Amino acid sequence: LAFYRLWIEFIGEKGLDYGGVQREWFFLLSREMFNPYYGLFEYSAADNYTLQINPLSGMANEEHLKYFKFIGRVVGMAVYHGKLVDGFFIRPFYKMMLGKTISLKDMESVDSEYYRSLKYILKEDPISLDLTMSVEEEHFGETVEVDLIKDGRNIRVTNKGFSDLIPLEALQIFDANELELLMCGLQDISVTDWKANTLYKGEYHANHPVIVNLWKVIIMIIIITVYIIILIISNSSSNCCCCCCGDGFFNRLDLPAYPTFEELRCKLIIAIENAEGFEGVD
Repeated sequence: LAFYRLWIEFIGEKGLDYGGVQREWFFLLSREMFNPYYGLFEYSAADNYTLQINPLSGMANEEHLKYFKFIGRVVGMAVYHGKLVDGFFIRPFYKMMLGKTISLKDMESVDSEYYRSLKYILKEDPISLDLTMSVEEEHFGETVEVDLIKDGRNIRVTNKGFSDLIPLEALQIFDANELELLMCGLQDISVTDWKANTLYKGEYHANHPVIVNLWKVIIMIIIITVYIIILIISNSSSNCCCCCCGDGFFNRLDLPAYPTFEELRCKLIIAIENAEGFEGVD
């Protein structure tokens, strides 16, 4: 599937897939795949949006390894076809995907408190801490001791001692930051950069009253809503007779000449709230 052109069609929705339908399909599918509700992923200790693999995924789903393989194939297919997925992961996750070595420093961005504890163990003599080669984990409200190595709970700590679809070699030119950008796109959206790279057609230009009002509306909206505006340009229907709408095929915003700022603001909000789906083409 990876090496052939994708053609996506939603049941009950008309639309020619020149890229926009694919973008929405990958977005909607990945949003479900990475949903912590299903027990395969969880939010990291650093924040409530960066994901990591749930160590208890096997308890939540006995076939978790098959699901992870499926998810890996979908992500690989998205990268191959130049589409983004709806999910950001901890930085070590990208390094693991690239087959790169994970260092202690990588843990700082995942769990700063855990990182400081490990740094202390490295600097000080761990004998006084009475640690063993095991960790305690919470399993559904019960504390369980897990061996890090065979019989680790009896060994004291001392001072001793994506590839089915895209070959790993093809990704070696990227670092973890670049792989995240390739998979997930930009996490922060710059309105200034967006304005500087917008192409106007027809009678519109940067100083046109409707365009001036458009950017005023966008700047008034909080950053998460700006993110959704990008989604309507990428994903929403182009058969829209009364509102501004996005053409999912060509990353285009079709903007009628609304006479007032308030009318443009109301229509844009309507478009944002109905940002999913394809009902036809021009």
